[in-house]
Amino acid sequence: MLLAKVLGPYLNSSPIIILDIGSRGGPHRRWYPLKGIARFFGFEPDASECRRLNSAQYPVDAEFLPYALGREDGKTESLSITRQPGCSSLYKPDLPFLKQFYYGPNLEVEREVSVQVRCLDGVREIQNARVDAIKIDTQGYELEILRGAKDTLRAVKLVELEVEFSAMYTHQPLFADVDVFMRDQGFFLLGLRRTSWRRIHPEDCPIRTHAGGQIIHGDVLYAKLPTDDLADHIRMIALLSRYRQDDFVADLLFRAKPVVDALSRSERVQLAEALLSQRPSAANAFLWFTSNALAVLTGLRTNRQWRKVVDNLRLQNAEAWHDPDFY
Repeated sequence: MLLAKVLGPYLNSSPIIILDIGSRGGPHRRWYPLKGIARFFGFEPDASECRRLNSAQYPVDAEFLPYALGREDGKTESLSITRQPGCSSLYKPDLPFLKQFYYGPNLEVEREVSVQVRCLDGVREIQNARVDAIKIDTQGYELEILRGAKDTLRAVKLVELEVEFSAMYTHQPLFADVDVFMRDQGFFLLGLRRTSWRRIHPEDCPIRTHAGGQIIHGDVLYAKLPTDDLADHIRMIALLSRYRQDDFVADLLFRAKPVVDALSRSERVQLAEALLSQRPSAANAFLWFTSNALAVLTGLRTNRQWRKVVDNLRLQNAEAWHDPDFY
């Protein structure tokens, strides 16, 4: 409740609205600290999973809607439910391509479900809401959903998307297509986290190494600068803090004119103390001291040198790897 106490007075009694499209598993833990000042809407077209989500309890005000979203209302599509349910999509998996990789069999289709698609701009439950942030993870269908959400996107400040760099599904758009659309809507790319897959190792090749891998998909974070309204800035600052974008948060708190003009320095320092990442624990302090001492002893003083060490720590039988979480 700390953030609610600190941020609440600046929000004009209007909650921060967050949409999670493809919300299997429930709200991400990053949103929990916004309890009391945020409202969360999840979209999950798998009816049984949606019922389960609505019956669960979360540390944030959450409601889940059983809708499949797309570009236009009323269109009927076939949802492919895959062996790994989180990979289910309104596109068909490209199995000949996927079977080159260890993870590929998880996308084999187990059943098909007919769903009626709605566009986000027409969803009755959020039509009177000013949406602040959207996360979309719909296995290749993100661009179709965005095209049906142009009105909603006008007030949105942050958009988190899963994107593909290689086509996991047939006829799906790739990152380049999504990026053009988002820039046309006034957003800029703030963060990128890549996932690479390894090809299945040939049995008759005796040598295995940690190197290689093809970039398949990733998570991207898009942002739009807030308006000149103070409450709009505070909403943006709150959202950025949940993605650990500390430099951006600090910039808005101590340079943005609406914030500097309206709040005293002591108020801005109080917000910074509540929102910016800290090293509060003795364990973290010890790790910080140890890593710096190791850097001095080994001569590994640059990020590039440390990156090489980390890369070489990959196991030779690694099937996939990811960039560190950019949030």
